[in-house]
Amino acid sequence: MTAIGIIGAGRAAALHAAATETAPDAGLVGIAGRRPGDAAELASQAGASDLSIEELITRSDAIVVAVPPVDAPSVLEQIGSRVGAVLVETPSACSTPQLAELPDRPPTMIGANILHAPATRRALAEIAKMTTPHHFALRSRSPRPDWGSHASPEFGGGAILDPGLRVLPVLLAAIAAPINTVSADMGLDIRRIDDRASLSFVTAAKHQRDVTMEIAWDDVDPMVELEVASDDSVVQLRLSTSPSLEVDGELVGIPGGDNPFFDLGYTDQIARLVAVAARSAAPWPGYELASGLINIATAAAHSATHQGVDVEPGIGYAPRSVWQTLGGVRDI
Repeated sequence: MTAIGIIGAGRAAALHAAATETAPDAGLVGIAGRRPGDAAELASQAGASDLSIEELITRSDAIVVAVPPVDAPSVLEQIGSRVGAVLVETPSACSTPQLAELPDRPPTMIGANILHAPATRRALAEIAKMTTPHHFALRSRSPRPDWGSHASPEFGGGAILDPGLRVLPVLLAAIAAPINTVSADMGLDIRRIDDRASLSFVTAAKHQRDVTMEIAWDDVDPMVELEVASDDSVVQLRLSTSPSLEVDGELVGIPGGDNPFFDLGYTDQIARLVAVAARSAAPWPGYELASGLINIATAAAHSATHQGVDVEPGIGYAPRSVWQTLGGVRDI
């Protein structure tokens, strides 16, 4: 049994605590808040111990870091290499310069649960069979976050960071090609935080492709839709409380259907963390992807403030590494 510890006391920590209970060969050893007592209520609800971060580290084989991005570097520095694997729940937290410079970082995954969802995995397999797909559209709608530092300037961004960076890996895995440029239009709320964004991508694929992504904070239930089309086939994936997949208009049976933690990939994400801690699998998605995601988000923001011009993601960054990081999606 792999001992899983969680650092954090908010919604993300609660989701991963519940998911750990559904994952094989995983056991929740405890929950730690950034400050003493922060995690007491969540630990009680989860039937786990309320520990200090130091106690949690010594008792854990793997740790889920579910704290705001600004706090992640100091937490990861405290963890060092004393555990077998780490899952950082917020991709943007992995992009900080402090984290990149840590000398003793353990094998690190970033949180991208819908990549692990059975429906997503099957959809990507179906897309791989398509002959020259030319249309890729990803749409995501979710309520405005009302927890932690989300939807505040301190978080570092709005919808482009959450849910944007959580769903973007699915689009990158689907297009199977490097991103050359991104252009974007964004809407800002009264605090000048982006609450919607429309992105268009130019890829390095041999054949021309129409690749778009739309994200928004709406007063609706969370929903992610991916549509991919070629001249003779269409794959449509919908991830919500009841995931579904259609290939050429026909529903495809997906395992599960009655456990949201399994259906939305949280269970398999924890299972992957267990395998990484046991050295039987590589981190996936790995730490390197986080920088690529942030570079794309930053390029989109730059484009939106410059009349939607095409912007190459990153300075001195090779966009190809984003796809290479996801390139094993069909083999994991």
